[in-house]
Amino acid sequence: MSTADLHLHRPGLDVRPGLGVRPGESDPAGMLGGVLLLLAVLAVLAVVGVAWWLA
Repeated sequence: MSTADLHLHRPGLDVRPGLGVRPGESDPAGMLGGVLLLLAVLAVLAVVGVAWWLA
């Protein structure tokens, strides 16, 4: 029996096969982070734009 069969997990070391992003695959967490960052920047720009328009 290997460690992958036991589903052992140590912080910083995931021994279960098939998890994580392999080369050539998309990274859903990274894409979500990018979208949230873009939305945050757009929200700040919108607030600044409205403040400038009202001034």
